[in-house]
Amino acid sequence: MKNPRICKNGNCPLDYPHDHVRAGDIPQWMPTIDDPAQPARWPDRLQWERPDRRSNANGFFKFGWFASHSGFQLPWKIDFDRFTDEDWESIAALINGKFAFRSVYGIPRGGEPLARALDKYVTPGYPILIVDDMLTTGRSFIHARAALGNPEDVFGVTVCARGPVPDWVWPILTVNEWAQSRATGLG
Repeated sequence: MKNPRICKNGNCPLDYPHDHVRAGDIPQWMPTIDDPAQPARWPDRLQWERPDRRSNANGFFKFGWFASHSGFQLPWKIDFDRFTDEDWESIAALINGKFAFRSVYGIPRGGEPLARALDKYVTPGYPILIVDDMLTTGRSFIHARAALGNPEDVFGVTVCARGPVPDWVWPILTVNEWAQSRATGLG
């Protein structure tokens, strides 16, 4: 086999990169591209390139350099300011389906719309809930807990976590390490 990535007969029906071999060229035990146990190939491009700012001008993801609440310069952000009241109500219903709480505290600015949406689900006799839209370092949650007097019966929920999460905070979505920037020290 000279180059298994080149289809010699020119009429291969597959339109994705694959190992094209003729019958009998590989032993029966050797994995092929169609074998689900075969790991995916590593991406050809391993360095992060900043996407074009205009590529998602009206979307929830914004690209450029943004200062986070924790002081990091971030190459992208999720624009939670674009969330509508219905979006926050949907997330609140998701949280209410999982947790019960006696009061809710929204971390200033990011967590306030979610806290307003969660107010109608307050039930006496349960822990205090602290919420935020994005968790980068977790310090905002720690400061919010301290501002409440460090109660024992408190837990947090964040819509998205892009960094290490304290063990008492539950993220709905978690950003994988490969999507982080080396500039922040988070990935």
